[in-house]
Amino acid sequence: MPGLKNKYFIFFIIILVLLMFNTFSSAKDDTIRKLKFANSWYEGNCKLLNNELDKFIGDTMGCDTKPQSNNQSIKAIIAPHAGYVYSGKVAGLAYNSVKKLNPKRVFLLGPSHYIGFEGIILPQFNYFATPCGLLEIDQKTINNLKKCQYFSLSRTIQANEHSLELQLPFIFKLFPKAKLVPMVVGSISDSKMLDSVSKSLKNNITDGDLIIVSSDFTHYGPRYNFTPFSDNIPKNLKQLDLEAFNEISKINAQNFLNFQSHTQDTICGMYPIAILLSILPPNSKAQLIKYTTSSEVMKEESDNSVSYMAIDFYTGDKHINKTDNENIYTQSDKQYLRDLAKKTLNELVLKHKV
Repeated sequence: MPGLKNKYFIFFIIILVLLMFNTFSSAKDDTIRKLKFANSWYEGNCKLLNNELDKFIGDTMGCDTKPQSNNQSIKAIIAPHAGYVYSGKVAGLAYNSVKKLNPKRVFLLGPSHYIGFEGIILPQFNYFATPCGLLEIDQKTINNLKKCQYFSLSRTIQANEHSLELQLPFIFKLFPKAKLVPMVVGSISDSKMLDSVSKSLKNNITDGDLIIVSSDFTHYGPRYNFTPFSDNIPKNLKQLDLEAFNEISKINAQNFLNFQSHTQDTICGMYPIAILLSILPPNSKAQLIKYTTSSEVMKEESDNSVSYMAIDFYTGDKHINKTDNENIYTQSDKQYLRDLAKKTLNELVLKHKV
């Protein structure tokens, strides 16, 4: 029965090859952080997504899209991470401010929404998927950071976190060749941990790198168990968010964390922001590009609201047209900021700090 034996042997070889191929494919697939929120929080079709991103990044909403005079000095941005129907335009404006850059690496920091932990979680993947292609993880930097205190690895936490994924389509659109260093940030318990984490990151960040912090701002309403005021909600909400920006603009992590502790403001990315403020050069400046809220986008929801800001950070001079400033800040914003500056100066004088 040599013919029958040959048939069994061939069948065995085919099965073996299929098993090996399946194992290889699974192993290869296991190195990619798959999409979890596409087709729900944002468009999952590459062509349709690109059309949407073009509108977001190119939509000025009253801001100048021309390159700024010192655009190469921008090192960092803060962008929101809600569903694109809510915050896509605001995120697009943050990315618009850095679209002329050509970063070699993107350090992406976002808060953890689903699992509580301390420190920073690094990925156990080689690539992060987007609807239009793969972003390569900088394994050398990951290997360096995982040796540092307060940094650890987790596949599950990285795989399930939306604060990182919502930034990926923008990053791939503008910087497809840049290597990614994605970090999910847990709680930072004290100044020692903050200093240690910031020092470790600063030792790995070089010229040509871009830092992106993924954060929404005040979460107001019964849904978020945060209702510090019940009258003039839009005005008071905007005032609170502008106070947060004012603290951020001081480029002082402890001042910002003190503000959050005092107000209990529900800023989901407060620890990633604090880390950013600790990393930035002291002479950095912050620019508020755009502010809005989910309740402004979706008028039917009035009891709950999430705030979104597009902020960029730069060193040196940066030209902003007078007309641009007028579009960024309303007259009430300007008056509030003037009053806040006077109040701060008065407190400093009374406390003999100047």
